[in-house]
Amino acid sequence: MQSGVKCNYQQPMKTILKIVVVVVLFLRFIVSAPAIPTVTQISAGDGFVLFLKSDGSLWTAGYNVDGQTGNPDTYSNEFPYYFTNPIQVVSNGVTAIAAGGNFSLFLKSDGSLWGMGSDLYGQLGLTPILSNTNVPEKIIGSNVVAISAGENHTIYRSYTVTGSLGNQTITMLVEGMGNDTYGQLGNYATKSGDNYPSPVTIEFESTKFFPSVTPVCAGSSSSFFIETDGTLWAMGDNQAGELGDGTTNTPPGIKQVPGAANVTAVASEAGHTMFVESDGSLWTMGIDTLGEGGEGTTNVTYYPTPQKIIGSNVVGVSTGLYHSLFLKSDGTLWGMGLNSFGELSPNNLNDYYPSPRQVASNVVNFAAGAGVTYYTKTDGSTWAVGLDNVAQLGDGFSGDTSSNAVQIFPYLPPVFTKIALTSPTNLQLTATCPVGGSYFLLWTTNINQPLSTWDTGLGELVASRGPNNFNYGIDPRLTFFTPPRYFALKKQ
Repeated sequence: MQSGVKCNYQQPMKTILKIVVVVVLFLRFIVSAPAIPTVTQISAGDGFVLFLKSDGSLWTAGYNVDGQTGNPDTYSNEFPYYFTNPIQVVSNGVTAIAAGGNFSLFLKSDGSLWGMGSDLYGQLGLTPILSNTNVPEKIIGSNVVAISAGENHTIYRSYTVTGSLGNQTITMLVEGMGNDTYGQLGNYATKSGDNYPSPVTIEFESTKFFPSVTPVCAGSSSSFFIETDGTLWAMGDNQAGELGDGTTNTPPGIKQVPGAANVTAVASEAGHTMFVESDGSLWTMGIDTLGEGGEGTTNVTYYPTPQKIIGSNVVGVSTGLYHSLFLKSDGTLWGMGLNSFGELSPNNLNDYYPSPRQVASNVVNFAAGAGVTYYTKTDGSTWAVGLDNVAQLGDGFSGDTSSNAVQIFPYLPPVFTKIALTSPTNLQLTATCPVGGSYFLLWTTNINQPLSTWDTGLGELVASRGPNNFNYGIDPRLTFFTPPRYFALKKQ
């Protein structure tokens, strides 16, 4: 990441009659450059985020106190516990991602399931049990086809093949592991404990032909899966009616959601659940205290049965801690619920939107987190907005909030905005750096030289968002400083 300027001026003399400073911005274009991988999936956890790119690489940013971002350089009690810029954890082969409370899952093209972070409740199925890992570890070797991560439990789809060639039986399974306090692993009436560090079979179906893969969903303390016939099934915590069965009772096992038919997508978080049907309708059930259900009112605490809020054209849904998002077929992203940090709008912070409002346009994928919204646009850029107390926005800054969306991918280069000889002993260079972090000032007299050969000055930390956030002064009397001189900024 770099930007550059050229400065021509006369060496300062005892009497300076006239100073002429010429600034030339330059960009370097690479002919026939390969396409830049774009983000195809986003999953938000508690203070961290996962990005899957089109080349199969996995990137992470944010809180890492339990190793959930999969990088050992910031782990456990090593301050500051987080990564401000996305880091690549896996270079290729990843096909699906899922962020939980303080752990992460990803699926590879060979059907293996991997995880990182906390295993306090057995959600990663590690050996020894109930341990943590700050690097990706293989959990299941093959045959996994869909994954989802809850607050402290894992839900996934897998399959087995038995019988001889030509007479095979394929068994599709829904399985889970981790915390089971509320029966989120489908066995509330028969469970023998609150934590299962080994896979528990929740449901299975045998067939002669490999069926289409339907989604699974792990809520905070509940779980859902969609059958091939479009029916929606639920289990676990139901204190706010998030299972949609008309009660607030915890069911003894898995239970079909009444009235839900031809379901194509489901999302659940913090007591509120939403699902999409094949006709493009969007439904909500569970908590709606802050408008996260989108029913248009906050007079109702919760809905124990499914309520239709959008009649058509919805193609995807994601639920955050106190807000929800959905995508329409025209590429517009809509949201509702609490707007504490700008996750729904740069206006009316700390207020709520009980009815859907448009958040962005030209969107192709998205995710709602805890006080944060992420989305990727049709031009390949990925954006984030909202809470950034532990660097979960991923734009190089941390410790604050951005109520205006910031671009995460691809990185935006710094741009010099001003160069001025403020005194005979100081040439001041000012730039705007959209991405936070440490930058080094480079210079050369030959712009055709590779950037790696340019002279390098001291680093400067850019720690706050906004225009002109990089400032660097040079004494032009130094012997090495002979015009013409070209400048560039390089991010560490």
